[in-house]
Amino acid sequence: MKNEDRYLNNIAAVLFISAIIFNVVAAIIHSGRIQNICWEIGSLAAVSGYAMMAGKLIREKHDLLAVGFNILVVAEAFAMASVANPERLDEASFGACLALYIPGFLIIGIYSHFSWWSRMACILLCIPFGIETFNILNGIKIDYTSALQQAGYILQTIVFIGWIIKLLKRPQLK
Repeated sequence: MKNEDRYLNNIAAVLFISAIIFNVVAAIIHSGRIQNICWEIGSLAAVSGYAMMAGKLIREKHDLLAVGFNILVVAEAFAMASVANPERLDEASFGACLALYIPGFLIIGIYSHFSWWSRMACILLCIPFGIETFNILNGIKIDYTSALQQAGYILQTIVFIGWIIKLLKRPQLK
């Protein structure tokens, strides 16, 4: 590992931890500008973590896994756009985010680089997010507080925890 990359794993882990923290805070506070700001910061942390992982993995010749992380970068950009206006959440952008989560997390889940439980959570979260995507595409009003939505985000948090553990283990991610 090059000297300038010495802290890359730690920075990516901190970004994923930040994403978890800000998204949990957004989930427990009332709707409004503060909630949207927390979602935006959580998404910024996640998109930065995804981009760092993609760049690192491309350089290490893990191209397929990097593709999964690059898809998540685009998905998270749609998530950020969907909550940019707290008075009018954009379900179309949110639907695009959820739709892109599916191939991104499936690719990462199928790849054997991470722990089995983290990979399983990657695959399982595609179920609730896929159902919500289907609902949005069919014009069915979604409930952002539904058990289905929460299950997807709980599984995503488990995935992030798996990645954080892998990033903080020594030796560094290869």
